[in-house]
Amino acid sequence: MCDFKIKDPNGGLDLLECKRIHPEGNGYDASNPNSYGGLVDKIHQKSESASDQLSSTQKNLSLENANTHLLMDISQYSRQSRSDHHPKMEIEGFSEGEVSNLKEKLEQNPVPEIDRITLCWTNKIFMDNIPCALVQYSKIVPLTEKSEQVLGYDGWTIEGYPANLTGTISELRVSSSSHPSSWIKYTYCGLSDNLVSWGPEETRRRN
Repeated sequence: MCDFKIKDPNGGLDLLECKRIHPEGNGYDASNPNSYGGLVDKIHQKSESASDQLSSTQKNLSLENANTHLLMDISQYSRQSRSDHHPKMEIEGFSEGEVSNLKEKLEQNPVPEIDRITLCWTNKIFMDNIPCALVQYSKIVPLTEKSEQVLGYDGWTIEGYPANLTGTISELRVSSSSHPSSWIKYTYCGLSDNLVSWGPEETRRRN
């Protein structure tokens, strides 16, 4: 049996199975953005077992018309750190471009008996070497024409902002959707008094 059965108000139905993958061996090189072979193979391996669970659920509950949906967490396959939007911002985890490339690979070689995969990955975000956010992002990979949207998962965000640069958290924010790193940068700069300004500095003459 699969993990969840989800209905929407219009009568749509998703059978949802959740999986997480972990690196084994050297099949995927996180430092090489073109190295997706090991990761794609691992997703397919996990997807096969998920497909069996979803198919048996369809049969046992007589839900052959339900959408089969796999939620796959790939966070453990990313080991990269990068700067983004701000010279003092560091991000650990997949970039949007990397996951878009992975999506293309999966669409070219779809998993049988699964209508849709939602890829999830978590990024750690640091400002001034201080951890300030943990964000889970998601990307839908439609695999069949039957892949209508029932479950819309948009990740989550946990933000912790310091009152100063000591790293002591003075404000914690939790959101039921994923915020971009640019959002986190501007919020951090506003709440830590490390404000952002544009244009040349202006001074006023004293009479």
